[in-house]
Amino acid sequence: MPSPPVLLRGSLAQSPLPELLVRFLDEQLAGTLVLQEPSGAKSAVLIVRGAPAKARLAQSPVYLADVLNDLGILSAELRARYLEETREAKQHLGQWLVRRGEVDDTSLYVALREQLRRQVLFLCDLPPGTAFGLYQANYLDAWGASAEWRVKPLPLIWRALVDKARPDRVALALQELGDRRLRMRFEAPIMRYHMDKSEAALVNVLRAKPQPVAELLRSGVATEERVRCILYALHHTRQLDLGVPLREPVGLREPPESPQSVPPPRRLTPSQPGHVSPSSRRRLPSSANLS
Repeated sequence: MPSPPVLLRGSLAQSPLPELLVRFLDEQLAGTLVLQEPSGAKSAVLIVRGAPAKARLAQSPVYLADVLNDLGILSAELRARYLEETREAKQHLGQWLVRRGEVDDTSLYVALREQLRRQVLFLCDLPPGTAFGLYQANYLDAWGASAEWRVKPLPLIWRALVDKARPDRVALALQELGDRRLRMRFEAPIMRYHMDKSEAALVNVLRAKPQPVAELLRSGVATEERVRCILYALHHTRQLDLGVPLREPVGLREPPESPQSVPPPRRLTPSQPGHVSPSSRRRLPSSANLS
């Protein structure tokens, strides 16, 4: 079969994964992001409608059983018991628990999303020398849960940008901001990013009084390092009014949602946006050079 089209290609040195997540959502891209570390180890993330929907990590996987336990959905005792049973039966833990009535569809949905969020944040720590390619194919169709659990992209993007920010990218962003007086864009969808208290406090400071980076670093709402990372995230998601024409803030048209209000998604069909044709299923690319 011919190789699927490559939509994007590069390395994390030039395009860190948090910034790639912004681009995926901006452009509503779909396909499989393959990440190849300098050691040759490969991980993959399925992208649906611009957001991660499934992931397969080369190492240090985030186990669903641990997530269920952390969320208080599954006790430690049942976690150990059912892990052993599903290993022997060679069945997926989530499906096993639903059939036995230990969890309902909504609880499983929440846990799968949290697992995926943790997996993507883990991948944000891959070394800069990691090469990537976004292929117009679904390499993960037969991997993990049968449904495509698209993560809520805005909280994930925000945590990736703030918590996984590389110092060189932060320095570049603050250099671009310079000494201009910063203010928030009135249409910025900040409530959908699920900011923590210090991040929301900095936003409130900017709303109350536009001011330059130097003053914000002395504001005391967080450490200087943290303030720099928050400003980098605000800048990269285009939530700051810089006095020049900009594209709309990232995620402005992403509908707000909560785990309680959104039912588990049905499998995508060819007529739905973001669909990746099942005919494109195949193994991860074997090429040793993705760059």
